[in-house]
Amino acid sequence: MGFNNLSSYLRSVALGREIISKTDVNSLVELKKIGVNLNQIARRLNTFSSDEYLQNVLMELDKQLANLERFKEIIRSK
Repeated sequence: MGFNNLSSYLRSVALGREIISKTDVNSLVELKKIGVNLNQIARRLNTFSSDEYLQNVLMELDKQLANLERFKEIIRSK
C-alpha cells in the first residue's frame, strides 16, 4: 500500500492497517555511509585551517558528492 501524503499514512496507522515499507535497506545503509563521510569532512574543516589540508578535504568532499550523485541515480532507476 503506497501513501501519497502524510494524512493517508496516519489514517492507515490509526485504523491499524499493516504498513509495508518500500524503503530499500541497502540504500539506507549506503546513504548513512555517505552522511558519516560528510560529517567527518565537516569536523575536519572545523578543526584544521591549513590551506593544503583544506584543499585535500575539498577534494574528498567532491568525491563524496559524486558518490551521492551516483547513489541518487541508482535510487531513481529502481
